Amino acid sequence: MDVGKSFSYVFQDQNWLVKILIGGILSLIPILNLAVWGYWIEAMRNVAQGRDLPLPEWGEDFGGKLIKGIVIFVIFLIYSIPLILVYGCLVVVSAGAGDQEDAQALAALISLPLVCILFIYGLLLGIFSPAIFIQYATTGQLSSAFAFGRLFQLIGQNLGNYILAIVLGWVAGFIAFFGIIACFVGLFFTAFWAQLVTAHLYGQVARGSAPVPAAA
Repeated sequence: MDVGKSFSYVFQDQNWLVKILIGGILSLIPILNLAVWGYWIEAMRNVAQGRDLPLPEWGEDFGGKLIKGIVIFVIFLIYSIPLILVYGCLVVVSAGAGDQEDAQALAALISLPLVCILFIYGLLLGIFSPAIFIQYATTGQLSSAFAFGRLFQLIGQNLGNYILAIVLGWVAGFIAFFGIIACFVGLFFTAFWAQLVTAHLYGQVARGSAPVPAAA
């Protein structure tokens, strides 16, 4: 895995500043910010296909980017259903306890395993999310995000780089966080840059796992 390239490839594009600014601004606009996730998916696919300059053009098929972003939202929503249900149970249990000490003790006893379930599922979702997004990016099919056999295969084929991509994604986010603290402009730059770093990292994982078909 070319780690240095993942952190620097954005700046090799002739129009990188304009693309970053557009992405940063769109990230702040409701609904249109879904196109940013579509852009992220396209960048990931371009890296997986081995393109030298993988940053997409914002002016090309903006509607397609928006649709891809909507699909990402749907995928995330479906995978979040267990979290929503368990959290809802926690709210009901806590509300039903009232002010009675016995009821509160029982609520705490019931809530403990629910909190454990939330933590474990959230952790697993965080681990599998890159594979889920890689699957969608490389196939363009919503159903591929739920092809669990292929998800396990993708991770197993390139486990070392997969783990490295997750860790480096956290590093990029950490760098972006300090960019946001340093100046308000960071909101328009570092967060989107970090997102594109993960696109390159995940794209490399995809390329190392299986051939990626050309876009239709």
